[in-house]
Amino acid sequence: MRGIALGLIRKNIAQKENDSQSGQSIAPRRSIRYGVYATAVLMIAYIFSFLDRQILTLMVGPIERSLHIRDTGFALLTGGAFGIFYTLMGLPLGWMVDRFNRKWIVTIGVALWSLMTAGCGLAQSYTQLLLARIGVGVGEASLAPSAFHRSASRIRWAALMRRWSKLPSMASARW
Repeated sequence: MRGIALGLIRKNIAQKENDSQSGQSIAPRRSIRYGVYATAVLMIAYIFSFLDRQILTLMVGPIERSLHIRDTGFALLTGGAFGIFYTLMGLPLGWMVDRFNRKWIVTIGVALWSLMTAGCGLAQSYTQLLLARIGVGVGEASLAPSAFHRSASRIRWAALMRRWSKLPSMASARW
């Protein structure tokens, strides 16, 4: 019995040495590379998300003149229409992230907010612009729950809180 156990141990050690020499044991390296890749993609998505939120405020004058709206209407576009739906849709999207494929949720969300951002540029009336801004809010709401879930499943909580506490300041840094 002891001979069989020693034979299995030797065979296991020899297999590990062969794997390390042939380069087959790359699972930890691939995991680190994938983590860096996924974090970089999420960071880029957050940068575009932040830009999409702020881009409308750069065009206050021309939008108010072309659509004949007042400051109150513009405030609703930038705050209410976007913020309320961004906040409210975060809850069901967070539920979906826990149960479905995060990659597809982010992909659909980015596609939706990209189409709605283009819709903002093509809007010919206040109502069209308002609906497009609501769509941008709904699309962008898919990013935060997916990113938090991805980070929480990969790293310790203390490190997670340090990383996420720095994200708003990195996204709002002046170039």
